[in-house]
Amino acid sequence: MNELKFNSVHQKWEDYETLFVFSGDGLVSCRLSFYKDTPQDAVISDLYVHESVRKQGYATAIINWCNKYSKDRGCNSLLIRSDNDDWIRQWYKRLGFKKKSSQVWFEMNINN
Repeated sequence: MNELKFNSVHQKWEDYETLFVFSGDGLVSCRLSFYKDTPQDAVISDLYVHESVRKQGYATAIINWCNKYSKDRGCNSLLIRSDNDDWIRQWYKRLGFKKKSSQVWFEMNINN
C-alpha cells in the first residue's frame, strides 16, 4: 500500500462539528466529531474500509490521520465505539485504545 492521502469535508453545527474523512480513492472513510460539551475528546464513528482493501493498513492509516488531526486541534482523547463481544476490540487495543465503557443496546419489538 502506498501512503494514503486523506481529504475531509468540515461541517459545523451549534453543539458539535464533524469532519467527513476519506481516502482519495474512496476505499476508506470515517467521521471525526468534536462536541462542545467535551472539547477535549475527538470521536471516530462510521469507520468503513472497502472489502477489497481490508487487512492492508487502510483503517490504521485513517485512525492515525484522525489521531494527528485531533492532537493538533488540542484534544486529549480519541474515542471509538465497539460492542463488547466485537472482534475489533482486540485490534483497537493493539492500536493503543483502552476500554472506557460498555455498550448496551436495547430493543423494542414494534410489530405486536
